[in-house]
Amino acid sequence: MYSFRACGKIAFIIPCMRLKPLFTLALLVALAGCAAPEQPEVLPTLPPVNLQPYQTRLPGTASPTPGPSPTPLPTATPVPRTYTLRSSDTLFGLSLFYGVSVDEILAANPGLDRNILPPGKEIIIPPTKGDPSFTPTPQPTPMDLPSGKLTCYAARDGGIWCFLPVTNNQERPLESVSAEIQIAAADGSSAQILNAYSLLNLIPPGVSLPLAAYFPPPQPGDFRAAARLSAALPLAEGDTRYLSVNLETRGVEIDPGGRSARIDALVRLPADAQASRVWLAAIAYDSEGDVVGVRRKEMGSKNAPLSGELEIRFSVYSLAGKIERVEVFAEARP
Repeated sequence: MYSFRACGKIAFIIPCMRLKPLFTLALLVALAGCAAPEQPEVLPTLPPVNLQPYQTRLPGTASPTPGPSPTPLPTATPVPRTYTLRSSDTLFGLSLFYGVSVDEILAANPGLDRNILPPGKEIIIPPTKGDPSFTPTPQPTPMDLPSGKLTCYAARDGGIWCFLPVTNNQERPLESVSAEIQIAAADGSSAQILNAYSLLNLIPPGVSLPLAAYFPPPQPGDFRAAARLSAALPLAEGDTRYLSVNLETRGVEIDPGGRSARIDALVRLPADAQASRVWLAAIAYDSEGDVVGVRRKEMGSKNAPLSGELEIRFSVYSLAGKIERVEVFAEARP
């Protein structure tokens, strides 16, 4: 089931879109952490859907004309992809950019340390599930999970950030939650699809976390967006891959303009356990409940495990609009 959301104010299946201006580029550095290639790849499209044309427009642009549903683009023959690492790169940023998971990148590059990415090193980017040469493994039927408003923001570099909140209404934590997000020009001339992933590996019961995807430039000024959930797996009972974490959010200080928020948090790990990695995710919302910014912070390594209490301070930045509230979540692995 597709849900439609313009970058602004919209519920499910609504024919109106107003892009929110980008107020800061800092989130792109913090979340993506990797520079966009000069020539983005032609991405595959979703099966034909009834994308509704948006009637609003960006300031200074011509009014969009309603057009047909996006026409699938010819599928290019895939070629091996390589990427030369830069000092600002992170595996999470690369996974968002190329639409593949962190584990898939690590599997394609044996010996690569997820915490140490040497600048200048050439790595292999595995093909996405849309590549014709990719033979997907069987995927579970997506659960009937509630999804919130699909919100997309135009970035200064010509790219687009999209966020889809998903709520775990199951009794057990869910992992490997993902969705497909499609961006199409308002006139139906082109369409692109990327996989969106959660900021954390797990979504606890009763918790809502946004799935994030970044569409590299160039992107159309007027566009339509659609999304559908593609996978979610319940965490098996007795699974020991995650540690119990106690998170105390001591304070959230939102700057007077609402463009950023500073978080002061305390993470308590089990007394007899060491964590090879600890993740924190901060989600910023505006007064209407729309996701306007996200930040993921990762700490620790197998060579430098963490234990006891961890005092953590970091910031989240708004892509568009004033931050009204911030939610913080934590996760750890032994």
